[in-house]
Amino acid sequence: GLVAPGISRFADLTGVQRLGPSVSVPLQSGTRPLLSVLGGVVLLSENLEPELAVGVLAIVVGLWTLSRPPRPLGGARPPSSGLRSMARPGIVFPIISGTSFALSDVLKKQGLNEAADPTFGAMVAIGTALAVWLAATLSSAKLRSSLELGPGRWLFVVSGTLTALALISLFHALERGNVSVVGPITSSSPLAVFALSAIFLTDLETVTRRTVLAGGAVVIGASFVAMS
Repeated sequence: GLVAPGISRFADLTGVQRLGPSVSVPLQSGTRPLLSVLGGVVLLSENLEPELAVGVLAIVVGLWTLSRPPRPLGGARPPSSGLRSMARPGIVFPIISGTSFALSDVLKKQGLNEAADPTFGAMVAIGTALAVWLAATLSSAKLRSSLELGPGRWLFVVSGTLTALALISLFHALERGNVSVVGPITSSSPLAVFALSAIFLTDLETVTRRTVLAGGAVVIGASFVAMS
């Protein structure tokens, strides 16, 4: 609960705010299966199949493309100043989110192997995250002052409800399957994000062909991992 949805959700929302969902979500969704496979193989002794290598390669290519800064108008390349210039500001947040989700998947699987009921485990995770954020809010005047209820607050209520249902489903999936399979399958959200961004967020961000192709590579890679 502390790692995910605690740290992971904060990093996820920050990444969406700074990069837009069509870039942030595929980055987070690509990092998660990559590290879920690594954690499953190294920490839980799960099998490494050939399809995993193909999927990981596609994910890395998609992540690299998504992390490159967009070219300025006119097609000129941006000035290069080493690896730092290749990454967009805020690119670290979806990567932190994906890493936290992957680590949390490994911890969830280990906990479920030892005893816990999936639904009860999800409730503990949600409760822990809530307790951590309440403690942080109460102890930080700056954080309290930054909180305000705007007209779109009901969207966060809907989002939180869907997130809770997704977390319960994830616990049940991890009870039945390997981390190296469940992690990549849960990373299929960019398919819906691309469609919804194009429909509802046309005034906030532009979904380019490069973004679609790179995000598609991440999803295809995750699919190969899931088929292993």
